[in-house]
Amino acid sequence: MAVLVAAALTAGCGGGDDAAAPAAPTTTATPGTGSIGAPRDAACDRPAEPVALGEDLVAVRDAVAGEAGLATAPPEGDPVRRCDLVGATSAVVPAAWGDQLPRPGDLPRPGFTISPSFGPRVETDPVVVVGAGRFVGDPPTAAFVNENNARGSLERGTRSPRAGTAIPDGCRALGPLPFTTGDGVLRGEVQPFVECDGEARAWLVAVAFPTDGGQYQGELIGQALTTADLDAVLAALASMTVEPTHVPPKELPPLPQVPA
Repeated sequence: MAVLVAAALTAGCGGGDDAAAPAAPTTTATPGTGSIGAPRDAACDRPAEPVALGEDLVAVRDAVAGEAGLATAPPEGDPVRRCDLVGATSAVVPAAWGDQLPRPGDLPRPGFTISPSFGPRVETDPVVVVGAGRFVGDPPTAAFVNENNARGSLERGTRSPRAGTAIPDGCRALGPLPFTTGDGVLRGEVQPFVECDGEARAWLVAVAFPTDGGQYQGELIGQALTTADLDAVLAALASMTVEPTHVPPKELPPLPQVPA
């Protein structure tokens, strides 16, 4: 049985200071992780080659495009590879998508959120959220992770204050589809959602696990309002990378004390 130790990825979230919390109990860190460092990919924040989708992600595009009724738009140009602040994740996105969180100086995390603009409402702009986490034991099912991430993400509403409708509550789910990243390192499942609030919008929620059996996962959530947005989300998914040595070790609760 898998023991999940990664927090759910969320889209459409706002920032804010957390209230003071009591000190956490002593915990035990999972092994096998190195220190957090600079991005592993020297091409980060530099122009990238256009991403070619494999047959599996072409099937995802066809399924979503056939059901979502997205507005037709010319492809985005000038792709660029973006990375998070700790060097754990990266993905190729349109260079015109220039609004990225966390920003330099924010609390870093193994992932990032990027969009052309973080407008006042979640449903007004395309977005890609990339993240990574660890697990202990057997990997969780893709359906479990995707359901949690979809339930924790807004498809409509406001980022700050955070209020609105969760993806599964406002959208129609299509059947999940398998995919493999372009480098063959990660393999997983995409859960598409369409007809969000009856509008021509689509959300893709995906998780992938390393083909070598490593105990980590890459995750992505993306919203598309046009065919160009859909291609951008799928390109990010195809090009997503996770550097496990830069994914922070997760901590487990202390084991219960057994009387002598």
